[in-house]
Amino acid sequence: MSSGTVRRTDVTPFDSGAAAGIFAGAIFAGLSSLFVPLGIVEITSPALRIALLFGMGACGLIAAGRVRLRLWPASGLHPWLVGLAAAVGVAVAVVILDCFLFRATLPADYVATLRQPLWLRLVYFMPRAFTENTVYRLFLISLLVLLMGRFWREADGTPASGAYWVALVLAQVVNITLNVVAHETVTPLILFYDTIRYVAPGCLWGYLFWRHGLATAEIAAVGTHLFLQPAFSIFLN
Repeated sequence: MSSGTVRRTDVTPFDSGAAAGIFAGAIFAGLSSLFVPLGIVEITSPALRIALLFGMGACGLIAAGRVRLRLWPASGLHPWLVGLAAAVGVAVAVVILDCFLFRATLPADYVATLRQPLWLRLVYFMPRAFTENTVYRLFLISLLVLLMGRFWREADGTPASGAYWVALVLAQVVNITLNVVAHETVTPLILFYDTIRYVAPGCLWGYLFWRHGLATAEIAAVGTHLFLQPAFSIFLN
């Protein structure tokens, strides 16, 4: 392999499980623009939302296949338990942040959202977490690593570890800038809160994608709400 070649892996756009996942995300996008995590970009056409999510997923699969990012974890139970443990850990951390440490600073509209019926919050947050992994992990991280890997690579031509770290952090910063920061009055305290509340978990999902596969990241990101939303019902005053 020449030094300028980026190694392919077994990830291809024809993986049936991956295609099903992308199709599910596209359907979520078609149902409501709320499931399209593009922040200040409002897409009113359901067909356009479906096409956009499907296209981003397909491009992400191709890019992932070129930079050693996989969809499915290695055999064994460990990667699945890692995803579950991450979900529980992040849920506990967010409850501590939102219900206790930063409760007095939470925006009123955010608190109102968390006081909606539990079933409604689950129906909203879980599909949105799923599509966020398509957009910001599968698509954006894979694309960033592919681009950086053209000039930041190991001796065998594969992207350097630093490229993955930069990509997973940058992808989540883009996510939170579009979907959170753009709608806030920014202060140092708010930026600190957003970093530990939103950027850190998203970076963890990106790390799980890199080390264990997208399925593990999905278990963590989507599964967090199975623990977090009921906890909000109990602890958020």
